[in-house]
Amino acid sequence: VGLFEAMAKRYRMLLARTQDDDESSPRDDGGAPDSSPASPKTAKRSAYLEIEVSEHYLRIVLELLNAVASESLERNPEMAYVMLYKSEVFETFAAASSEMARMEARMRGGSMAAEALGDGAGCENGGAHPQFRNLLGNLFAVIRFFTRRLEGDDNDGEMSTSASALLVKVEAACRSWQPNILSDVHQTSYQYEEEPPKAHAEYFVPYVWRLARNAVDQTKSYFDTDRIGLYAVDTVPKSF
Repeated sequence: VGLFEAMAKRYRMLLARTQDDDESSPRDDGGAPDSSPASPKTAKRSAYLEIEVSEHYLRIVLELLNAVASESLERNPEMAYVMLYKSEVFETFAAASSEMARMEARMRGGSMAAEALGDGAGCENGGAHPQFRNLLGNLFAVIRFFTRRLEGDDNDGEMSTSASALLVKVEAACRSWQPNILSDVHQTSYQYEEEPPKAHAEYFVPYVWRLARNAVDQTKSYFDTDRIGLYAVDTVPKSF
């Protein structure tokens, strides 16, 4: 969640930069944006590319959070606690991605397409960018679930607001967590890929020989390093 918060902050900064460029773009006498090479269009395109890259990694993090929520949230009460504590991070990002969706709609189909998206005010994930909508919707469902559980405990009596006491409440709520309330989203999958064998040899063979040499030195055995022909002694990695 902390990683998502940092990435979302940068995303908002990039979005603000593109909006500032729109407002400060120089115009010619006909009122159209200046298309000369010296115009800020190049910088704007660069900002859009950075936004696109940020969206890619933000989606990966959201998919990971969704995977935990659907598969093992009952065993991760700390994550549920942090999501409650940082709920504004997701709300702010939903609003920012909604603004990005409207900007994209204006570029594709004019103001009418942008207005069709609405402003997304007060609807959590409803106004978020389409590529994040279901992912954020599931996280908001998690937040609502635990908020109601904590509010229910509060109604039963005075509830401590200390972090440790709240975590105990969240742990209890985790035991009744129902992942079936979440929407089906694409499950993130990863494939382990090894480096070519040559790359292994270039690192591990010298490293293993370094271990052997250190072992020999520690036992005070004779080991003639001048006769080593497999690698250069001074290029051996010092750590694994």
